[in-house]
Amino acid sequence: MCKESGLPAWSSSFDGDAVRLFLLKDGKVIEEMHGHYDSYGRVFDENGNSYEWDMDWSDVCDLMFDGNDGSGIALVLDRFWNGNVPTTQSDDDPDQGWGKKSGGGIKVDNPYHEVYGEEGKDVPKPSERKFYRTIIEVEVLSEEPIGDMDMDMIKYHTDTTGDFSGKYTTKSQDEEMDGVETARALMEQGSDPEFFGLDENGNDLE
Repeated sequence: MCKESGLPAWSSSFDGDAVRLFLLKDGKVIEEMHGHYDSYGRVFDENGNSYEWDMDWSDVCDLMFDGNDGSGIALVLDRFWNGNVPTTQSDDDPDQGWGKKSGGGIKVDNPYHEVYGEEGKDVPKPSERKFYRTIIEVEVLSEEPIGDMDMDMIKYHTDTTGDFSGKYTTKSQDEEMDGVETARALMEQGSDPEFFGLDENGNDLE
């Protein structure tokens, strides 16, 4: 079950919800996977095969059932990922991944498996900075199709030459966002989180 939402991760055993899996030992992340859930406590690699934990599977199972909540596998659905790395294992899914889809259709283009060893992963903290989003809608009236014209040219023909009639409407203004939301929004724009000094998870780079 997802540590952030309490929802289960779905998988058909050939595809699955986008998830982050953390193999914990005494509250430390010793291995990590990111990709589409395979319903067997792993994710698929870029070829559709399941990654294998570096730790022997019998030892992984021992961690899950040794009575220590800080050891075992923790799962976070990508749609609820906020940069906070879990330190306790996930609750069991009674449907074992065969229930309803919970991933929101998110796709992982570059799945991975990282091994950190007994020392555990150096876990960064999400940025505490605030960012702001403003959405402005532009309506253009013209005598000819404008095609794929960029905003600079639209503004030029609207404000300078007078060829176009334009209307600017603020749809939302100064919507507050945290680092995780901002990193995702930047990537959706085709930009890089480094634009604001963030990594892809919304952590400060410095």
